[in-house]
Amino acid sequence: MTTLEDIVTLEELQHGLRIDKHDMDTCLIQQPQLFYRVSDLYARATADRDSYKVDIETAEAELFSQFRRQLLDEEEQDVEDNKKKGSRVTDTAIKSKVAASKRMIDLHRKYLNAKERADSLAALKEAYQQRSYVLKDLVALYVSNYFTTESGGKARNAAKDNSADRNREAAGRLNREARRERRGD
Repeated sequence: MTTLEDIVTLEELQHGLRIDKHDMDTCLIQQPQLFYRVSDLYARATADRDSYKVDIETAEAELFSQFRRQLLDEEEQDVEDNKKKGSRVTDTAIKSKVAASKRMIDLHRKYLNAKERADSLAALKEAYQQRSYVLKDLVALYVSNYFTTESGGKARNAAKDNSADRNREAAGRLNREARRERRGD
């Protein structure tokens, strides 16, 4: 069996959501530890995501300033050389250069990956909260002997279903025999 220390990947944590009704005590004991692990990973993932958001804002400001200086220097040089008089450096032009820069593209890709991981862990955290409610409900069902034959639980329902299937089969046989007799077979 996998120990809690071995569970490190998102897939393993997703697998940990499964509940073994025949090993409820282990599920109940592991629930708070698994929930803590997912919550901790979620907190770290949101911190990473938010860190990339700050990095993006900082890089935008730095690149905007850098590209503005470059374009203004180029404009001054063009005016001195009498090449392009009257051209203006616009914020829109600078913003498009910033957005197209390799640094910004890389930061946006990293941000989107971090956001995807944080969103996945948020969903997993919610699933572990739901698992906790299901565990409580299953324990209540066990305490009330729901899963025993006498209680009307699954075993009793299966027995009723089997009995009903046998009765339907017998009725079908009797109907077929009655039809044969009427036809004279």
